Amino acid sequence: MGLDWVGVALGIIVVLIFMAIFTMLRTMTEPFIKRFESSLGQSLIKLSSPDNACGIQFQYNGRNYQLIEVNYSKKGKDKSDGKNYIFLQVEAKNNGMIRFRNIMQNQSLDKKIQFMLNINHEIKGSEVYAADLSECFKEIKVNASDVLKAKVFLSQPDVLNILTELKSKSGAYGLFEVIPLMIEPGRIILDYRLSETLINQLVRDPRFMKKHIVFLDQLAARLETV
Repeated sequence: MGLDWVGVALGIIVVLIFMAIFTMLRTMTEPFIKRFESSLGQSLIKLSSPDNACGIQFQYNGRNYQLIEVNYSKKGKDKSDGKNYIFLQVEAKNNGMIRFRNIMQNQSLDKKIQFMLNINHEIKGSEVYAADLSECFKEIKVNASDVLKAKVFLSQPDVLNILTELKSKSGAYGLFEVIPLMIEPGRIILDYRLSETLINQLVRDPRFMKKHIVFLDQLAARLETV
């Protein structure tokens, strides 16, 4: 008796449709970062700050990390517009800040992100001029609270390699090139909001998270030596 290939094909199609629907429903009812619980070895928790945030707290190479998902809702006249923002944060023993910004980035959105992550926007910085920096920072404004330390940090080959790769994988949905990092007193934050490519990597293969964790660990180690 021959195999009914038409029936087999229909069966596979039904299973695939069911799996797609199940995945869609799961994505709609659970935070995106919940899929990283098993790989990070920790459970998702509700965070007290920022508001409407959940996170996974873990350690790597002796450093404390947080994978954070923030639901930010903006109430309009007729409806609320809610978006989820994802950040990977590592503690680092540094007192200053270095901020990267493309000249076309939305400054009001920058302030909203700073508010969500309790970043002290009152810390004053000075521009690090492009003439003193690598070609990697072309068309990107660099602001730092300590310009001399920033120059030393940003000129180190391993730091440049990481920032160059992050830049090449970034760009807010193809609009402009960015380096999706915020270096703040006591922490470094990878801002997934600025990179469609990095988010897509995580959707396809959660193992990419390990690479990003290693990047932040290496940057934190270098930052603590300047």
